[in-house]
Amino acid sequence: MRGPGRAGAAVGCALVLAACGGSESDEPTPSSGPVEERAALTQEQTLELMLTEEEFPLEGFTREEPVPVSLDLAVLDASALPDSEELTEECRAAAALARATPPPEAGSQVSFVSASPDAETPGREVTVIVFSTAVAVNYFAGYTDQAEVCGTVNEGGRVLEFGSLETEGLEGYTVGTDIGGVRLDLLLAGRSVGSNHVVVTGLDLTEEDAATIVDAQVAQLSAGR
Repeated sequence: MRGPGRAGAAVGCALVLAACGGSESDEPTPSSGPVEERAALTQEQTLELMLTEEEFPLEGFTREEPVPVSLDLAVLDASALPDSEELTEECRAAAALARATPPPEAGSQVSFVSASPDAETPGREVTVIVFSTAVAVNYFAGYTDQAEVCGTVNEGGRVLEFGSLETEGLEGYTVGTDIGGVRLDLLLAGRSVGSNHVVVTGLDLTEEDAATIVDAQVAQLSAGR
């Protein structure tokens, strides 16, 4: 599938990320309060209900053209933490559960980018993905579980430092590594509402900002246009 925007794609190649995880645990409570659960979104609806540039809650970002997500693979599955003897038995089991995710039935993604303030500072990019599955599932529980179980791992000659999110109502993780002397830190935060799901990912993205974006997108799914 197409990676989550340029920054997300770069990290997906540079860092080995966890696959989305299905879980039978209870659906998390959104940090902004409960939202109305609706039927699984169609492909057209995932596109129509994406946040507009005006609705995006962070200042200084412009919206790029949205694109459909692949229906052949789970979200970010192409950059999932693979099975490896380098991992502990517990981490391998958690990674396997994280990879066991139902594929999207429909989905769209869009990147929001900000200009670089100077020549030495790169611009920022945040990708938002909205998708639906055939069944209601807490889609991102596997992310959280893998981060908690695996912690810091050695994979393919790289040290990956996974961390859990602390914001109530968000599932996901942070993952960081050093590549060629450059520190990369990615945050992935998601929330499921029945059969519909929102995920936000970006480099050097704070948990507070991620929660604000997820709240805004989830509210949009509930309210519609």
